[in-house]
Amino acid sequence: MDLKQAASDVALELGLEGDWLNSGPTNMIESGLPEGFKMRVETLTYRGLVLHVASRLDHIHLKLWAAVDQWPSRGKHVDDLRRLAPTRGELLDAARWVRTQDVGPEFPRMVAEVLLAFGIQDEQEHI
Repeated sequence: MDLKQAASDVALELGLEGDWLNSGPTNMIESGLPEGFKMRVETLTYRGLVLHVASRLDHIHLKLWAAVDQWPSRGKHVDDLRRLAPTRGELLDAARWVRTQDVGPEFPRMVAEVLLAFGIQDEQEHI
């Protein structure tokens, strides 16, 4: 059974959305994951299933990137990021990496706006 079929079966069994397993970030393997990502991967084993998942710190990086990418929508990624309860330092570290992911002229402003939504006003001084 391939991964897409397995994910579909799990969604049906557990009443999840069809897109519950997000493979979208796989392109970041080529564009560059946060430094140290591979060393922080957590391995979870459930009977015949072994999962390698991003650490909390890396989830903060990835969720900040997703929140900025979908800004000004304050949807799922902003909510997920809030649930991770990142510290100011963690958000600033994540912002440094996020700013390397898009060279668009509006992207730094969008990063600053998302950080402002988390109460960080002086991000330019720290990034």
